[in-house]
Amino acid sequence: MGSHSGWLRQAANCVICGRNEARVQEVADGFLSMGLRVTGIGCDVGDERSVQEMVEKTADVYGTVDILVNNAGNYPMLKLQETTQEDWDARRISATPACIWLPRRAAL
Repeated sequence: MGSHSGWLRQAANCVICGRNEARVQEVADGFLSMGLRVTGIGCDVGDERSVQEMVEKTADVYGTVDILVNNAGNYPMLKLQETTQEDWDARRISATPACIWLPRRAAL
C-alpha cells in the first residue's frame, strides 16, 4: 500500500484490489477516513475474468485507468526459516507472469 499512498496524497484517484475483498475494503476505508479518494475492489489478478471485472469497475467509477501498478505476489505462507528454495521458486514463478500481464492487457 505504500506506493499508493503517495499518489493519494497528491489528490489522485486510486483503486486497490486483492483476493480478500473484506481486507481490501478495510484498507480502502482507512484511506477514505483520511479524506483520500480510493476504491477497493476484490480481484484475483491471476484470473483473467476477475481482472477484466476490476478494470470495468474502475472505468465505471473513474472513467479510465491512467496508471497501473502491479504489486501482486503469491508467496509461501511459511516462516522464512521454513521456506525452501523450491517453495519460493514454485510460487513466485507460477504467479508472477499472469499477475503482471493480465492487468496490463485488460487496462488497454
